[in-house]
Amino acid sequence: MIRQFQSMWQLVCGMLNSCTTMVSTFSLIGLALFIFACVGVETITLDKETFATEELQNIIDANFSSLFTTMLFLVQFMTMDSLAAVYVPLVKAKPALMLYFGLIMFVVSIALMNVVLAKIVDEALNASHNDQVLQRKLRAKR
Repeated sequence: MIRQFQSMWQLVCGMLNSCTTMVSTFSLIGLALFIFACVGVETITLDKETFATEELQNIIDANFSSLFTTMLFLVQFMTMDSLAAVYVPLVKAKPALMLYFGLIMFVVSIALMNVVLAKIVDEALNASHNDQVLQRKLRAKR
Protein backbone atom coordinates (compact mmCIF):
# COMPACT_ATOMS: atom_id res chain seq x y z
CA MET A 1 0.00 0.00 0.00
CA ILE A 2 2.87 2.36 0.75
CA ARG A 3 4.30 1.72 -2.72
CA GLN A 4 1.03 2.90 -4.29
CA PHE A 5 1.19 6.15 -2.35
CA GLN A 6 4.85 6.48 -3.32
CA SER A 7 3.94 6.23 -7.01
CA MET A 8 1.13 8.73 -6.57
CA TRP A 9 3.47 11.08 -4.68
CA GLN A 10 6.00 10.91 -7.51
CA LEU A 11 3.29 11.76 -10.05
CA VAL A 12 2.09 14.72 -7.98
CA CYS A 13 5.65 16.00 -7.50
CA GLY A 14 6.30 15.58 -11.21
CA MET A 15 3.23 17.63 -12.09
CA LEU A 16 4.14 20.36 -9.62
CA ASN A 17 7.75 20.49 -10.81
CA SER A 18 6.67 20.77 -14.44
CA CYS A 19 4.35 23.75 -13.88
CA THR A 20 7.04 26.33 -14.60
CA THR A 21 8.08 24.41 -17.70
CA MET A 22 4.49 24.34 -18.93
CA VAL A 23 4.02 28.08 -18.36
CA SER A 24 7.27 28.76 -20.20
CA THR A 25 6.17 26.44 -23.00
CA PHE A 26 2.82 28.19 -23.44
CA SER A 27 4.58 31.55 -23.44
CA LEU A 28 7.10 30.42 -26.04
CA ILE A 29 4.43 28.87 -28.25
CA GLY A 30 2.31 32.02 -27.91
CA LEU A 31 5.25 34.19 -28.91
CA ALA A 32 6.08 32.00 -31.92
CA LEU A 33 2.43 31.95 -33.03
CA PHE A 34 2.19 35.73 -32.60
CA ILE A 35 5.26 36.32 -34.77
CA PHE A 36 4.07 33.92 -37.47
CA ALA A 37 0.56 35.43 -37.32
CA CYS A 38 1.96 38.94 -37.86
CA VAL A 39 3.96 37.73 -40.85
CA GLY A 40 0.98 35.78 -42.19
CA VAL A 41 -1.46 38.68 -41.95
CA GLU A 42 0.99 41.00 -43.70
CA THR A 43 2.01 38.49 -46.37
CA ILE A 44 -1.36 37.00 -47.22
CA THR A 45 -3.94 39.76 -46.73
CA LEU A 46 -2.00 42.51 -48.50
CA ASP A 47 -1.52 40.53 -51.73
CA LYS A 48 -4.90 41.27 -53.37
CA GLU A 49 -3.74 40.52 -56.93
CA THR A 50 -2.55 36.94 -56.29
CA PHE A 51 -5.57 35.99 -54.19
CA ALA A 52 -8.24 37.58 -56.40
CA THR A 53 -10.56 34.58 -56.79
CA GLU A 54 -13.63 34.23 -54.61
CA GLU A 55 -12.47 30.87 -53.20
CA LEU A 56 -9.15 32.30 -52.05
CA GLN A 57 -10.80 35.40 -50.62
CA ASN A 58 -13.18 33.19 -48.60
CA ILE A 59 -10.21 31.25 -47.21
CA ILE A 60 -8.37 34.46 -46.35
CA ASP A 61 -11.44 36.03 -44.75
CA ALA A 62 -12.07 32.91 -42.67
CA ASN A 63 -8.47 32.34 -41.49
CA PHE A 64 -6.39 35.50 -41.95
CA SER A 65 -8.82 38.40 -41.47
CA SER A 66 -7.30 39.55 -38.17
CA LEU A 67 -4.36 38.77 -35.94
CA PHE A 68 -6.58 36.80 -33.55
CA THR A 69 -8.15 34.60 -36.26
CA THR A 70 -4.72 34.01 -37.78
CA MET A 71 -3.36 32.88 -34.41
CA LEU A 72 -6.34 30.53 -34.02
CA PHE A 73 -5.63 29.10 -37.46
CA LEU A 74 -1.96 28.66 -36.54
CA VAL A 75 -3.00 26.71 -33.42
CA GLN A 76 -4.94 24.47 -35.80
CA PHE A 77 -1.81 24.31 -37.98
CA MET A 78 0.34 23.48 -34.96
CA THR A 79 -1.86 20.50 -34.13
CA MET A 80 -1.94 19.48 -37.83
CA ASP A 81 -5.75 19.57 -37.89
CA SER A 82 -7.49 19.87 -41.29
CA LEU A 83 -4.80 21.94 -42.97
CA ALA A 84 -4.99 20.98 -46.61
CA ALA A 85 -8.25 22.83 -47.29
CA VAL A 86 -6.58 26.09 -46.27
CA TYR A 87 -2.94 26.02 -47.24
CA VAL A 88 -3.06 24.03 -50.50
CA PRO A 89 -5.12 26.60 -52.45
CA LEU A 90 -2.98 29.43 -51.04
CA VAL A 91 0.28 27.69 -51.93
CA LYS A 92 -1.00 26.88 -55.43
CA ALA A 93 -1.74 30.58 -55.94
CA LYS A 94 1.54 31.74 -54.38
CA PRO A 95 4.19 28.99 -54.09
CA ALA A 96 6.43 31.18 -51.89
CA LEU A 97 3.94 30.56 -49.07
CA MET A 98 5.28 27.00 -48.88
CA LEU A 99 8.30 28.49 -47.09
CA TYR A 100 6.01 30.27 -44.60
CA PHE A 101 3.88 27.20 -43.86
CA GLY A 102 6.94 24.93 -43.83
CA LEU A 103 8.67 27.14 -41.27
CA ILE A 104 5.58 27.12 -39.05
CA MET A 105 5.40 23.35 -39.27
CA PHE A 106 9.09 22.92 -38.50
CA VAL A 107 9.52 25.56 -35.79
CA VAL A 108 6.29 25.18 -33.85
CA SER A 109 5.12 21.64 -34.50
CA ILE A 110 8.45 19.81 -34.55
CA ALA A 111 11.41 21.74 -33.12
CA LEU A 112 9.66 23.53 -30.27
CA MET A 113 7.76 20.44 -29.15
CA ASN A 114 10.96 18.35 -29.16
CA VAL A 115 12.76 20.94 -27.04
CA VAL A 116 9.88 20.97 -24.56
CA LEU A 117 9.82 17.17 -24.43
CA ALA A 118 13.57 17.09 -23.81
CA LYS A 119 13.19 19.59 -20.96
CA ILE A 120 10.39 17.58 -19.33
CA VAL A 121 12.36 14.33 -19.61
CA ASP A 122 15.42 16.05 -18.11
CA GLU A 123 13.35 17.29 -15.18
CA ALA A 124 11.89 13.82 -14.67
CA LEU A 125 15.37 12.27 -14.59
CA ASN A 126 16.56 14.90 -12.11
CA ALA A 127 13.52 14.29 -9.89
CA SER A 128 14.16 10.54 -10.00
CA HIS A 129 17.80 11.09 -9.04
CA ASN A 130 16.76 13.37 -6.16
CA ASP A 131 14.27 10.75 -4.96
CA GLN A 132 16.99 8.08 -4.97
CA VAL A 133 19.33 10.33 -2.98
CA LEU A 134 16.57 11.02 -0.47
CA GLN A 135 15.81 7.31 -0.13
CA ARG A 136 19.51 6.57 0.53
CA LYS A 137 19.60 9.23 3.24
CA LEU A 138 16.47 7.83 4.88
CA ARG A 139 17.90 4.30 4.84
CA ALA A 140 21.18 5.56 6.31
CA LYS A 141 19.32 7.17 9.24
CA ARG A 142 17.58 3.88 10.10
